[in-house]
Amino acid sequence: MNVAESEFTKQEWDTIMSMLELRMENVDDPENAQVSADVERLPKILKNMGSVEMRPSQSGTNTGEPKGIGGKLREKLFGVKVGDVINLDRGDDKINEGRLRTAEQLVEDYLNELQTQLEKTGSMARACSAYKRDRE
Repeated sequence: MNVAESEFTKQEWDTIMSMLELRMENVDDPENAQVSADVERLPKILKNMGSVEMRPSQSGTNTGEPKGIGGKLREKLFGVKVGDVINLDRGDDKINEGRLRTAEQLVEDYLNELQTQLEKTGSMARACSAYKRDRE
């Protein structure tokens, strides 16, 4: 499955990927390193995605663009951590289980493709080094 075939807009997918923490495991052994993500955050991310109003395009369809992208949202995104803007601890609202499963599948597919590309291009050692350097 890919994002274009899913129920998520590009904006929603970008938000999901921005909020997920991507990790690398076994970075000291690039031959066995694995890319992973903290998918436990997905329910909170999905619950709060509705807090960013979406503006319809002229055709009346959802473009996935937040209202006022040039103004308040941009100020918030550049002045505050994204997690604070979306407020990940907002409450115990119910989430759509179908959307959660779709998001989990999309993240898994993304991670598998990323892993494959890093291995195929011989970039895993460089990715591991960059990950370790960023964690120091």
